[in-house]
Amino acid sequence: MRASAIILALLLSACGEGGAAGSGDSDSDSDSDADSDSDSDTDSDSDSDTDTDTDTDTDTDIDTDTDTDTDTDIDTDTDTDPACTEYDYTGEEPDVTGPVQTAGAGVPDACDGIIWSRPAEYDYLGSFSGTPGEPASHEGVDYVQGDSLDVVPILAAADGVVAYVRTGCPQSTMFGYNSSLRECGIGWGNHVVVGHGGDVYTRYAHLLLDTILVEVGDTVSRGDELATMGNSGRSDTRHLHFELGDKATAFDPCIPAQSFDAVYDSELLTFE
Repeated sequence: MRASAIILALLLSACGEGGAAGSGDSDSDSDSDADSDSDSDTDSDSDSDTDTDTDTDTDTDIDTDTDTDTDTDIDTDTDTDPACTEYDYTGEEPDVTGPVQTAGAGVPDACDGIIWSRPAEYDYLGSFSGTPGEPASHEGVDYVQGDSLDVVPILAAADGVVAYVRTGCPQSTMFGYNSSLRECGIGWGNHVVVGHGGDVYTRYAHLLLDTILVEVGDTVSRGDELATMGNSGRSDTRHLHFELGDKATAFDPCIPAQSFDAVYDSELLTFE
């Protein structure tokens, strides 16, 4: 009986220790639950990052590509009120031979930005000839037109402004050797010079007397009629002597014919 009471007491003691262990486990569980709860709290706090990613893409797309192309290509070399609209003198020039113009190499750079057209109809061409840096053997290209056409218009080869007009030169015949004042206009006869910008000029020579349609200061467009093909000046038959040249100083429209600083082979141009 005594032994039974001892055994019973031992059993009761063992049961009390097991309950304490279980209670400690549940405390740790609740701690971990609390930890997880606090974790979830902090998670929710972090989730409350109120998307400060405010969209700064306001698509204001202000077009700063303002069109500055105002096409103000104003040629400041143009005299809007020239002292002379032409040089008209029936006779030989004071310097009857005139200086031979110097041949240039290639064509002026400014020619690349100009649209060119042929200045006249022709049966055949007479070539430019000259060594760069030396006096040219033939200062331009001749557009020779036989008698198949009664009238051959001379056209502006490019847009520009008339810089010089020489008139008053007669001719003895339309076809064949001209014996009337061959050195009139320093051999060019009646002629027109057109400036195209960038110091680039074209000359249209041996024009028929009293057919020039333009004056100094006139603006011309490519293809505009300037005059009629003739045989004035130092010429042996009807043709257009066409020169491409450059000149750093402006033409004086009130004095006899003037030379270019250099002349170039116009056949190196690209014609439309």
